[in-house]
Amino acid sequence: MKYLRLSSMWSLMGLSALCCPLATWAAPTCTVAHPEKFVEFLPRFLSTKSFALQRTVLPLPMVLWREGVDADGRPLKGPERSYLSAKEYFQWPTLNDYMQSRDLLSRISDQRVQAAVLEVYQDGNDSVVAFHFKPDAGCWKLWRYEVKTSGGARPGT
Repeated sequence: MKYLRLSSMWSLMGLSALCCPLATWAAPTCTVAHPEKFVEFLPRFLSTKSFALQRTVLPLPMVLWREGVDADGRPLKGPERSYLSAKEYFQWPTLNDYMQSRDLLSRISDQRVQAAVLEVYQDGNDSVVAFHFKPDAGCWKLWRYEVKTSGGARPGT
């Protein structure tokens, strides 16, 4: 598993400069013949709202896994499935801003040719927000948002 603490946008920009050629950062292109690498895609997705909007399947499928009991003492059963509209998603901050404002960590928990999962979490807390990505015509896209927690929060809240 890869771990990444995002303490500032500058650290993310520095990371992207190390792992990606400048030309890729400035004008990325991806095709089936020349698929984009996830490590080159992710820094821009995290820090650039317009890019993230372009690279998200909307409405975005959301899955909420809750553990524990509800206000009436009944066991919570999951998963709860819903969709996030483009209007709601537009209100979210960039993932980089969201993680920084809450001192969150991230890790790439799964990365394969046809799928990648970025998990966002707080050290010492078992809640995890998972962002599921897959390539579409050679370009990576966010296609599912999943919360595994007893409370359930999303970047817009």
